[in-house]
Amino acid sequence: GMFLLAGKSAPLSIHELRPSQAQENENTRRLFGGFLGALDQFKARRWREAEREFAQLRRQFAQDGPTRFYLELCQRYLAKPPPPEWSGVISVNKQGIVG
Repeated sequence: GMFLLAGKSAPLSIHELRPSQAQENENTRRLFGGFLGALDQFKARRWREAEREFAQLRRQFAQDGPTRFYLELCQRYLAKPPPPEWSGVISVNKQGIVG
Protein backbone atom coordinates (compact mmCIF):
# COMPACT_ATOMS: atom_id res chain seq x y z
CA GLY A 1 0.00 0.00 0.00
CA MET A 2 0.86 3.67 -0.03
CA PHE A 3 1.79 5.24 3.29
CA LEU A 4 2.59 8.82 4.26
CA LEU A 5 4.84 8.51 7.29
CA ALA A 6 5.25 11.15 9.98
CA GLY A 7 7.71 13.83 8.92
CA LYS A 8 7.62 12.87 5.23
CA SER A 9 6.10 14.93 2.43
CA ALA A 10 5.70 12.17 -0.15
CA PRO A 11 4.01 8.79 0.32
CA LEU A 12 6.02 5.58 0.18
CA SER A 13 4.94 2.39 -1.49
CA ILE A 14 5.36 -0.49 0.97
CA HIS A 15 5.72 -4.03 -0.35
CA GLU A 16 5.78 -7.40 1.35
CA LEU A 17 8.59 -9.74 0.36
CA ARG A 18 7.49 -12.96 -1.29
CA PRO A 19 9.33 -16.25 -1.54
CA SER A 20 10.57 -17.28 -4.96
CA GLN A 21 8.12 -19.25 -7.10
CA ALA A 22 10.14 -22.40 -6.40
CA GLN A 23 9.67 -21.85 -2.64
CA GLU A 24 5.97 -20.94 -2.78
CA ASN A 25 3.38 -23.48 -1.80
CA GLU A 26 -0.37 -23.54 -2.40
CA ASN A 27 -1.10 -21.71 0.88
CA THR A 28 1.32 -18.92 0.00
CA ARG A 29 -0.25 -18.52 -3.44
CA ARG A 30 -3.75 -18.40 -1.90
CA LEU A 31 -2.66 -15.81 0.65
CA PHE A 32 -0.98 -13.50 -1.83
CA GLY A 33 -3.67 -13.91 -4.48
CA GLY A 34 -6.46 -13.28 -2.00
CA PHE A 35 -4.63 -10.35 -0.47
CA LEU A 36 -4.17 -8.64 -3.83
CA GLY A 37 -7.87 -9.04 -4.59
CA ALA A 38 -8.87 -7.64 -1.21
CA LEU A 39 -6.41 -4.77 -1.61
CA ASP A 40 -7.97 -3.90 -4.98
CA GLN A 41 -11.38 -3.69 -3.25
CA PHE A 42 -9.83 -1.51 -0.54
CA LYS A 43 -8.27 0.89 -3.05
CA ALA A 44 -11.62 1.16 -4.84
CA ARG A 45 -13.26 2.20 -1.55
CA ARG A 46 -15.42 -0.91 -1.49
CA TRP A 47 -14.95 -1.31 2.27
CA ARG A 48 -17.59 -4.01 2.84
CA GLU A 49 -16.23 -6.25 0.06
CA ALA A 50 -12.64 -5.65 1.17
CA GLU A 51 -13.57 -6.38 4.78
CA ARG A 52 -15.22 -9.65 3.76
CA GLU A 53 -12.18 -10.74 1.72
CA PHE A 54 -9.68 -9.75 4.41
CA ALA A 55 -11.80 -11.50 7.06
CA GLN A 56 -11.79 -14.68 5.02
CA LEU A 57 -8.00 -14.47 4.68
CA ARG A 58 -7.71 -13.79 8.41
CA ARG A 59 -9.59 -17.01 9.19
CA GLN A 60 -7.21 -18.97 6.96
CA PHE A 61 -3.99 -17.11 7.81
CA ALA A 62 -4.47 -15.81 11.36
CA GLN A 63 -0.83 -14.77 11.80
CA ASP A 64 -0.61 -12.57 8.69
CA GLY A 65 0.01 -9.03 9.91
CA PRO A 66 -0.84 -7.13 6.69
CA THR A 67 -4.19 -8.95 6.47
CA ARG A 68 -4.99 -8.03 10.09
CA PHE A 69 -3.93 -4.42 9.49
CA TYR A 70 -6.14 -3.93 6.43
CA LEU A 71 -9.08 -5.78 7.99
CA GLU A 72 -9.00 -3.39 10.95
CA LEU A 73 -8.64 -0.40 8.63
CA CYS A 74 -11.66 -1.55 6.59
CA GLN A 75 -13.69 -1.79 9.78
CA ARG A 76 -12.56 1.70 10.76
CA TYR A 77 -13.49 3.10 7.34
CA LEU A 78 -16.89 1.39 7.46
CA ALA A 79 -17.57 3.22 10.72
CA LYS A 80 -16.12 6.53 9.51
CA PRO A 81 -15.12 6.72 5.85
CA PRO A 82 -12.17 8.85 4.80
CA PRO A 83 -12.99 12.10 2.99
CA PRO A 84 -14.13 11.93 -0.66
CA GLU A 85 -10.76 13.23 -1.85
CA TRP A 86 -8.94 10.31 -0.17
CA SER A 87 -6.32 9.03 -2.61
CA GLY A 88 -5.69 5.63 -1.03
CA VAL A 89 -2.67 6.87 0.91
CA ILE A 90 -2.66 5.83 4.56
CA SER A 91 -1.28 8.60 6.76
CA VAL A 92 0.67 7.55 9.82
CA ASN A 93 1.85 9.85 12.59
CA LYS A 94 3.49 9.18 15.96
CA GLN A 95 0.11 8.34 17.49
CA GLY A 96 -0.82 5.86 14.76
CA ILE A 97 -3.04 5.82 11.68
CA VAL A 98 -4.54 9.18 10.78
CA GLY A 99 -6.53 8.20 7.72
